[in-house]
Amino acid sequence: MRGEWIGDTACDFCKEECSRLGYLYDGQTQYRKSWATMCASCYPVHANLTGISKKYKAHNILGRIKFIKE
Repeated sequence: MRGEWIGDTACDFCKEECSRLGYLYDGQTQYRKSWATMCASCYPVHANLTGISKKYKAHNILGRIKFIKE
């Protein structure tokens, strides 16, 4: 079952709205293994790419942007 993201949708690093690039990542960072919400631009720079992360795709549903887990 796919889940819907219900948290803040702004990137924790650049503060941009993640829907601008179409994806939101919830994952471990390179910094002490803390977790963050990341946009598609910041994810490859700040994420622990060998760690755990979840990818959500932006969908326009009835005029609202919703992020659905892929």
